[in-house]
Amino acid sequence: MTILALIASLAGHKLIGANASSISKDAQAVPARSTTYYLADRVLKKTDFAVLANWGVNTAIVDFDVNGSASAWRAAFESARAANVNIVIWPSDWNNPRPNCGWEAPYPVSANGDIAKVKRLLDTASQYSNFIGIVNAHESFWTCDMSFDEMAGLKDKLKAYALSKGRAIKVWNYIDNLYDKSMLPDNQIERIMDVAVTWQHCAGNVEGTCNTSSKSSALNMILSDRKRIDASKAQVELVFLMQTFTTRGYSTKFTLDELQKYSCQFLDTSALDGFAFYTWDAGWWPDLHSWKELQPAIPYIYNNCVNSPSASAPRVTSIVRAGPNPASAASVKFTVKFSKPVKDVDAADFQLTTGSGLAAAAVSGVGGSGGVYTVTVKTGAGSGLLRLDVPPGATIADLQDNPLAGLPFTGGQPYTIVATAAFTSIPTQDGYALEASETSGAGGRMNNASATLRLGDDAARRQYRSVLSFVTGANLPDNAVVAKVTLRVKWQGVNGGGDPVRIFQGILADIKKGVFKTAALELADFQAAPDKTLGPFNLSPSGGWYALNLTAAKAFVNKLDAPSGLTQIRLRFKLDDNNNKIANFLSLFSGNADANSRPQLIVQYYVP
Repeated sequence: MTILALIASLAGHKLIGANASSISKDAQAVPARSTTYYLADRVLKKTDFAVLANWGVNTAIVDFDVNGSASAWRAAFESARAANVNIVIWPSDWNNPRPNCGWEAPYPVSANGDIAKVKRLLDTASQYSNFIGIVNAHESFWTCDMSFDEMAGLKDKLKAYALSKGRAIKVWNYIDNLYDKSMLPDNQIERIMDVAVTWQHCAGNVEGTCNTSSKSSALNMILSDRKRIDASKAQVELVFLMQTFTTRGYSTKFTLDELQKYSCQFLDTSALDGFAFYTWDAGWWPDLHSWKELQPAIPYIYNNCVNSPSASAPRVTSIVRAGPNPASAASVKFTVKFSKPVKDVDAADFQLTTGSGLAAAAVSGVGGSGGVYTVTVKTGAGSGLLRLDVPPGATIADLQDNPLAGLPFTGGQPYTIVATAAFTSIPTQDGYALEASETSGAGGRMNNASATLRLGDDAARRQYRSVLSFVTGANLPDNAVVAKVTLRVKWQGVNGGGDPVRIFQGILADIKKGVFKTAALELADFQAAPDKTLGPFNLSPSGGWYALNLTAAKAFVNKLDAPSGLTQIRLRFKLDDNNNKIANFLSLFSGNADANSRPQLIVQYYVP
């Protein structure tokens, strides 16, 4: 079964309305805590994000098919973001799901977790600051057999891959309940999940009862699960799903009073980190979307439980970049949003998490008011990831002096702070080659001494191609992560009139990690196979320079000294000739030109 859940921030709640004598002894004495997630499970329409957000929702678990389009995924993230809703991904594979599983799991059976199918989805999701987590398992003990090693491997790999893309996320496990130690040992709880999602369908007594005066109440399961987590010292959050669909005609349907009463009683245990209405709009059974008379429960619970969310402790809802990324500036800015207006916000309330290649970064300024603040950070020296966090010791409070809850906050959007290396083409290795004949596709003549390069054709309809050569390996760290690559070549003149870039339908760039043939220009460089071809680039010079964005070929920038340490680039037009028997070519300055006019390869990178 696939699931889409929407979540809203809730406050810590006190136990009310329950008969304390009916609560099992081993489940009592649960420490008070704040409830973070308020969920409405399964939303089919993007417009519902705004509707539910208006009732207190701030985060969503969204069902994504891994075979879907990136544009559809982006639309979901952007619709949620417009409603100030975060997203946790429920990944599905509707084409080729995992066999013998109770949901369309995209994780093939493996010993230690296989995330290959979800990487494309993670690539897109990681571009959005409102992506905060992903589901790794559902009913793993009885409808989808997964070993502890496999669930743990999925957790570790999903988090590591997202972090490599700049997102710190949590892994959610729809585990049903925490069972006993014989089924789920204490040392496995944190190993397989960051968030435990549990349920007991107590409407109509389908699975136990909602009635808190009974020892079989779902309340006891909630308290027992919390006690297990706390006793094991696992850093795991607990979420409970409250049934709002019907399984036996209408016999399992709550009344509005029951839904509100039991929901508040469960929340007011202060044992939960999250609470869900399960489901909102599944599409194949009557649920909360159908029962409009029950929908007032969502804002009621948000506002009217003992410690309602509207009067709850403040929380950090997001930290996002306030400038372009990657960044090379001496300072960058972050936008920090809180769930409500706060005060006493200063530099000491923040800390930085950086990659090993970045040193001396520091918070240098804080400004703002209400629930939105801007934090300025000096980027220091070196390069690497830079993330702004709010640590447990932060002294920020709301206007009623309630301190921040939910700390530490480490799910902010990081910057990639880059170093810049500029390389000029080597005069003795660059130059142009002319095709042997119109249709030969092979070099016939070459020139490595001219101060200019040529792209276009001659009167015999033979193509000109030019080769550039850069010593990148000696100046880039072996472990550098290349973020951006730009080739700059300077306009020298045109032979034959017009704009050759337009006439010949744009510039193609062939990139070679190492050399096409040898370091020095030779005729075979005309037709030698590249590692990657980009273009055509239909562009005009700015200030006399053409700038070609070659970032898509960043994997082929040579970072090693051996064997050659070179990155070579061949330039040519998309059309080999224009068949008019008139020489028509674009001249660019080569490595033999004066120092201010030579071709430049600019590489932005960071050291993780």
